[in-house]
Amino acid sequence: MARWRSWLVIGWLGLVGGGARAGGVADAERLLAAGRVAEAERLLAGRLAGADGSPLGAEPLDVAAAELWVDVLVNTGRAEAARAACAARTERDPDEADAWYLLGRAETDPAKAEAAYREALARDGGHARAWMGLGSVLQARGDAAAADAYRRAIAGDPGLEEAWRGLVIALDDAGRREAAVRAAREGVAANPDAAPLWLAWAALDKPGRIGILEQATARLPGEAVLWVELARNRFEASDWPGALAAYDRALALDGDDADLRLERAVTAEVAGGALRPEDAATLLSLRSARDLSSRRAELDGLVARNPASARARMVRGNVLAAAAGVLPAGDPGRAELLDRAEADLRGAVDLNPADPDGLGALGSFLVARRRAAEAVPLLDRAVELRPDDVSLAVLAALALGEAGQPAEAEARLLAAAKRFPDSVGPPVALARLRLGTGRRDEAVDGLLAALVARPDPELAVALASAARQAGREADAAAALRDAAKRTGDARLAKVAEALAP
Repeated sequence: MARWRSWLVIGWLGLVGGGARAGGVADAERLLAAGRVAEAERLLAGRLAGADGSPLGAEPLDVAAAELWVDVLVNTGRAEAARAACAARTERDPDEADAWYLLGRAETDPAKAEAAYREALARDGGHARAWMGLGSVLQARGDAAAADAYRRAIAGDPGLEEAWRGLVIALDDAGRREAAVRAAREGVAANPDAAPLWLAWAALDKPGRIGILEQATARLPGEAVLWVELARNRFEASDWPGALAAYDRALALDGDDADLRLERAVTAEVAGGALRPEDAATLLSLRSARDLSSRRAELDGLVARNPASARARMVRGNVLAAAAGVLPAGDPGRAELLDRAEADLRGAVDLNPADPDGLGALGSFLVARRRAAEAVPLLDRAVELRPDDVSLAVLAALALGEAGQPAEAEARLLAAAKRFPDSVGPPVALARLRLGTGRRDEAVDGLLAALVARPDPELAVALASAARQAGREADAAAALRDAAKRTGDARLAKVAEALAP
């Protein structure tokens, strides 16, 4: 996505904060933050539909809801649908500035977006959101006028957190750091519940960073992203207890974040003396390394320097297992790599037997090696230690099935589906289990029911695969077309088309 659109990615993922919001918009933002994109879109579409069901046909138009709806469509690859709905609104009422603003927001072509924003401003010279949108286009092409556009947006509506963020970035890009810091501080004063503005202020004001983040977490204790940044900055300041406390607050809010759990574990090892502080960055950098095999020598050195680090052994074990996985079954080096991987993963569990990640890594390795019976007690212990982790619950259930206990595995997956209704993991795993025991129709029926409750592309792909095995392509295609019609999600329609004879 081009830079001039980048702020949208933050907006609809629920990171905006933004203070008080209308009920429907706030509910949609919560759904988006939970990853329930299709539900959020349906909620917004219902709020915005006209009496005849037309998109964006509501009178009067809720601009904040329409703005978020457009963002959702653009960020899920359906900008054309958003653009068409906005264009239709401008045709119905060419004098409505809001409609032109929304059209600019829906456009992926910067020139067309700028033209639409200027049409909005021609109808309402004080349209704050249109000035904000124009600022984003100008900023992307390096036009110094962007800062002025953002200022005019803020003058019209000081509550436009996106405009404040744009102004901060524009000033910093122009080399005006002090002015950017002032703008961030003023933006926070005007929007004290906007987490991204607190983050921007902290990022720009290095000497006061920790104090700013402490103020932010006191104001917004429910924003995990603020606790994460506070934890990272305390870590850099060698305040291990403070960092651990902040990580714990973040994980209490977002316990499903594997990267966050890793950072917390690494911090704990540093605090306990198992990992040298100067090696922590190396270990964390391995999360995003594309070719981990090329860093095996680096990993060997890290493990040698930190023999008491369970995380270092676990990471190396995973890397060795992945390296073995790309070798043909008969390659003599494959068995050696697998043996070394298992030794490392077992070593990690020995060093920290209460770490659900280590238990899960070893259990997953054993399941992949067709040694599910050995994996079951490890994975059960991991689930016991982290009962709210749906991935561990699903893996433990599948291991039971592989170990010859399909009835117990199915019962666990059904329970997981009830406990984690927002996750597609349990219904997909349940279908896999049923297919493996020859119950193809039950697998398809379960996925059809799950798709009605949560139209999700991952469920759609699983349904298509199960339907082909059961010879029920027509049933699946009809359900997918219906889901695509209800949600407007073109991805579901594409899966349906692929099932057509």
